[in-house]
Amino acid sequence: MRDIPLGVTEKRSAEQMLQDLLKEQSQEAAGLLAPRRMRDAAQASIAEHCGAFLKDLTAKGRVFRYVQAVGGYVGTLIKECRWEHLKDVTGESFTVWRQNQTKAPKTLNEYLMGARVFFNWMVRQKLTKENPLADVELARVEGFQKRVRRAYAPQEVRNLLAVAGERMPVYLTALLTGLRRGELMQLRWADLDLVASAPSVKVRASISKNHREAVLPLHSDLVEVLRELRPAECNPESSIFKGLLPRTKRFRADLKAAGIDGQDKGRGRLDFHSFRVTYCTELGSLVGSERVRMELMRHHDPRLTAETYTDARMLPLGDAVAKLSFHRSETRSEQYAPISAPISAQTGVQSGQTVSSCVTETASADGHETLVNRGEKSLPVVLCHGLSKVGE
Repeated sequence: MRDIPLGVTEKRSAEQMLQDLLKEQSQEAAGLLAPRRMRDAAQASIAEHCGAFLKDLTAKGRVFRYVQAVGGYVGTLIKECRWEHLKDVTGESFTVWRQNQTKAPKTLNEYLMGARVFFNWMVRQKLTKENPLADVELARVEGFQKRVRRAYAPQEVRNLLAVAGERMPVYLTALLTGLRRGELMQLRWADLDLVASAPSVKVRASISKNHREAVLPLHSDLVEVLRELRPAECNPESSIFKGLLPRTKRFRADLKAAGIDGQDKGRGRLDFHSFRVTYCTELGSLVGSERVRMELMRHHDPRLTAETYTDARMLPLGDAVAKLSFHRSETRSEQYAPISAPISAQTGVQSGQTVSSCVTETASADGHETLVNRGEKSLPVVLCHGLSKVGE
């Protein structure tokens, strides 16, 4: 039982309103009519819903740059696709808009994903029944990137550090920790442990992109530079790189002074975030475990580590191929010699072939012999008959 104020005093009007309410609820229960909350949402403008969505993101603690980016994507679509109400939002309208764009496929996908996040929020708020863009396919990115980011070459790193001046500690920290620009901006002296046997930096959850705290080891060269940078008397809560982080214009001037073409379209562009790509790429050449790289990069998707943040052109592919040796034999004359001798059915050893570096031990309990290959430098072919064990 529910009490619903009708706002009327005349009995006949009240009874008619009651019948309308019962009819409405019956149709909603049968699926013939959308709930009133959804019907009211359909009358409001999309821009109004978007404003409420962005306020909710801020209230949940999402970083400002993310809220700003999503708001920009959705706001642009509302304007250029002419979405005034929910009924105007269709997969077809977005597809037509996308067909007329000159933006990179990756950027178009960001618009689509931002809009999907917004409409998924509306579904959870019971403002609409389904996401109208759920079935729209993402644009293919592979092979169509307009702005491919690459890693810095070792000589480029040395040249940049040599001309960076007071900004050298910033660049070196980015190169040897993989921290993002926004994280470096908010890094405090209290986040550094430079006196322990294993120096480290703590990336607070409040400044991390994934909102998770992480403790990363520091390279000895970086520890020395940070110790020199730290003033004798400093507030632990003060910013480490206050006034040192360069803006885009200053950063490009440093690249130019180092003889680095940041807009090299043939090899890929270079920017501040390329320091993080360089960090991950160099780790790929030195660390055998992908899990270690993921932890240092603070990734949860191995594809992000192995693909997005690894510049495959910088990997030692030639050295890896040169190390292949499975095709080689003991001596060069034996490398590609065909096996033509018949195999003895009784002994399992080719006639005329000697089994080197093998010792026949005592018979096992079941009467079968055990052969142990004692050779360390030879790779003899051993085919034995009726043996239960073959040792190393």
